[in-house]
Amino acid sequence: MKLASIILNQVDKTFYVHKTAQMLFTNINATFCEGKTYGISGVSGSGKSTLLNLIAGLEQPTKGTVEYAHEDVRYSAEMHAHRARQKSLGIVFQHAQLIYQLSVRENVAIKGFLAGISQANAYREADLLLKKLGLEDKKHDFPATLSGGQQQRVALARALISRPNFLLADEPTSALDTQTGTEITALFLEYQQTLGMGLIISCHDQLLLSQMENILEINNGTLTFTQKRENR
Repeated sequence: MKLASIILNQVDKTFYVHKTAQMLFTNINATFCEGKTYGISGVSGSGKSTLLNLIAGLEQPTKGTVEYAHEDVRYSAEMHAHRARQKSLGIVFQHAQLIYQLSVRENVAIKGFLAGISQANAYREADLLLKKLGLEDKKHDFPATLSGGQQQRVALARALISRPNFLLADEPTSALDTQTGTEITALFLEYQQTLGMGLIISCHDQLLLSQMENILEINNGTLTFTQKRENR
């Protein structure tokens, strides 16, 4: 079933430090739609990564709900089936988080297995993605032999293998040099347009943020739209 939107309703997130409650953000309301691009900005420690984790269902809100809307049906993020989430969402973290004991090809294919893709098809799709991303000659290598930019390309291939409805990325260019970061940004936007995915990126990179249709800023615990662009 197609994931059409992700909806946050009156979401609060609280952490406890030495048994003292610390409110990270409060009363967050937002709707993210398939086919649109979103940039989440804010100073370090404002909660960008936490918000992305909530959207992905990797963390749960203290209050409020995160819902995945599949056409006319809604599921709460915490009840959403693991396999369906693996298929509907692709996630790229700040650091590639590859499995160093597996080859590049295996790192990409493993998400396909989790999404219910057969082994043969997962490896076939992994090979196609790695070829498109310029890593065909690296598919049998191990992550430790790759540069930072190459590892992020592998992470992008892994996120894309299930052809997700939404691609989420947490500071995907922060650990890269300017040229490599620009190349990775171009790849995100290329695949977003090609596959018609929703793209949600948290980052400080003003160049990357400027290319998003919608900019959301976390400031003092609240989320506001600071800019809205027309479709490119």
